[in-house]
Amino acid sequence: MRFSSRKLIITFLLLSFPFAILTGQSIDRTLRVGIYDNYPKVFLNEQGEAAGIYPELLNYIAKTEKWQLVYVPGTWEECLQRLQTGALDIMQDVAYSEERARNYSFNRETVFNNWGVIYTSSQQYVGSLPDLAGKTVAVMKSSVHTTGDNGIYQLVERFGFQCEFLELDDYHQVLQAVADGRAAAGVV
Repeated sequence: MRFSSRKLIITFLLLSFPFAILTGQSIDRTLRVGIYDNYPKVFLNEQGEAAGIYPELLNYIAKTEKWQLVYVPGTWEECLQRLQTGALDIMQDVAYSEERARNYSFNRETVFNNWGVIYTSSQQYVGSLPDLAGKTVAVMKSSVHTTGDNGIYQLVERFGFQCEFLELDDYHQVLQAVADGRAAAGVV
């Protein structure tokens, strides 16, 4: 089976999480799979092995379909760039957006639901988005919660206020920035 120029990704949708799989034919092929740190969905365990909800599902499918998987670790943004350039065949845990659907093949099978929230320390009060005006907000680079159609960048613009964004590589760094006081809030 040959793959089209469109890349396959394993995704999660903001409100319903599909799980991407290749079409029904069994193949004997090595597939390069992006893996980044988003515990418990996808991460490397203490032994450096792919772990989490998505790798468990993908490993099961790979065994059934006789695929060989090679997990390629990186940051969220590095994995997306590798998928775009063809260095990866599959990316796990990618939120659906119309823009991404123009470049990647998404499936329609729901795994679980997810949503974004604004996290603050106990010293900060954010009751609504405009409470972020003038504050530093930590975000994960290229996350749908950051740059998506209803991501924090667009929401701030729509509400008509300014804040400073601190772009980081993963959600752990976002939470740490809030804990360290480098950011008043974080989108996770």
